[in-house]
Amino acid sequence: MSYSRSNVVIAGGGTGGHVFPALAIADGLVECGVPVDNITFFGSGRTLEKEVIPQAGYRLVTFTGRGLNKREFFRNIFNVVAIKWACIKALTLFMRHRPVVVVGVGGYASVPALAAATLLGIKRVVHEQNAYLGRTNRLAQKMGATVITTFAETAGTSSRSLHMGLPMRVTIDEAIALRNKYRENSRGIPTVLIAGGSLGSQKINDTVVAMVQEHQSEINWNLIHICGDAHFETLTVLYKQKGLSDKVALYPFRKDIVNLYAQSDCVVSRAGAGTVVELATLGVKCLLIPLSSAPGDHQRRNAEHLEKEQCVILDQSHVSAEILFAEITAQLNNVDITEPDLYHQRARLRIANYLVDNYLSPPHNESAVQ
Repeated sequence: MSYSRSNVVIAGGGTGGHVFPALAIADGLVECGVPVDNITFFGSGRTLEKEVIPQAGYRLVTFTGRGLNKREFFRNIFNVVAIKWACIKALTLFMRHRPVVVVGVGGYASVPALAAATLLGIKRVVHEQNAYLGRTNRLAQKMGATVITTFAETAGTSSRSLHMGLPMRVTIDEAIALRNKYRENSRGIPTVLIAGGSLGSQKINDTVVAMVQEHQSEINWNLIHICGDAHFETLTVLYKQKGLSDKVALYPFRKDIVNLYAQSDCVVSRAGAGTVVELATLGVKCLLIPLSSAPGDHQRRNAEHLEKEQCVILDQSHVSAEILFAEITAQLNNVDITEPDLYHQRARLRIANYLVDNYLSPPHNESAVQ
């Protein structure tokens, strides 16, 4: 079957929470028979997608600028101008490649692409990762875009939205196999993984350092701390100065974090949609610390979709070294079995099939999962 005229643009990015679902959708389209060359990503040249997407083998068209920040008035002037230029760039790209559908995955990088698609009358689909419809996706919904959600209950969506789950890359299958093996063979020292999201969290990092220092004689776990690129050098020096380097395996970022989840007994993290869904899929016990400034308190909404037997939600303003140590210890002693939720495992194909069935032709690969 030929898809030579079935070009697709996937727009958005900024953080792993947007970039990795976007890649999963592209992977699903390829699995359904859409050629890689027919898929173009549109995103920022300053954030995660500039490295990750080309490494995955996809074409990326970038623009300059960043999202708007209420506290940075003068920089916002530049960013408004940059977004306008990005809209012009998107218009030029779309007139050249003639995409049949533009898929927005959230983040400010999706704004110019969705605006250009609206002006040109191109079909728009947006995927909302979180349990609260973000500002960009709310606007897209008002302008006629189809909204696909991760969670069945997503605040701000209309009755026309479609619940299909969070698309994850095929590596989730490897992680599920790792998790099953870990559960069968794990009899030794437990592993605790602490991460603050793809950009890191100063609050979580400070609390972890204090916990390790105050409870170093009591910690009988393998402790992995993923701190974020911006914090790595400072924490490396700090752990060394305090004589704690041998207590913690410190990393700036791990692309294989889902495999680390699979081999952990307890995970401490923010509550981005990707993290919540991956932990649910693997059935890993966790402590989630929602980002209090997240729009619509969406991280707390995300976390509330996990079963109470699996997840304890901690308020960022009340987390201390003592509380964190006590809650990790309690989770490690929690003998309740957490069953994995596999609904999202095939979301990438569910969404890809929807795009192929409704916007591309000829009919999709019959072997793909519905």
